[in-house]
Amino acid sequence: MKKKIMDSVLLSLLLTAVTAGTAMLFVDTKSEWYISLIKPVIQPPPLVFAVVWTVVYLLCAASLTFAQLKDAPVKVYVLYGIQAVLNIAWCLFYFTLHLPLIAFGILLAYLVVCYLTIRQVYPVSKTAAWLLVPPALWLVFAAVLNYMILLLN
Repeated sequence: MKKKIMDSVLLSLLLTAVTAGTAMLFVDTKSEWYISLIKPVIQPPPLVFAVVWTVVYLLCAASLTFAQLKDAPVKVYVLYGIQAVLNIAWCLFYFTLHLPLIAFGILLAYLVVCYLTIRQVYPVSKTAAWLLVPPALWLVFAAVLNYMILLLN
């Protein structure tokens, strides 16, 4: 049992680190484009983003671990994977391609997939589902920020 727990934790952390690391390849908050954007007054300072995204990634990894420990069905893992792809896609379209409207659509899709993941994993592991609630709330806030930037620019 201890080996299964360790394997699940390590796999979840590895997949999450790959997702976060890949997404970060596309993030450039020092670019002329990003700096020139008019930001909404509710936008937190950069340190808050770093801390919150770290917590979000850790919560997602923990959720995935609990799903694995309860042998969730394949469709649950597919949803986690789609979330990872959408996370990376948002960073690419927003920060690298400078397409905040498409990025906003991606964020909305990401939020829907996060909700579907919560619904699908809840019968298998309530803990895994509840661990995804704070990330979902952060995605709502991120979508509001993205939308406000669209309106201001």
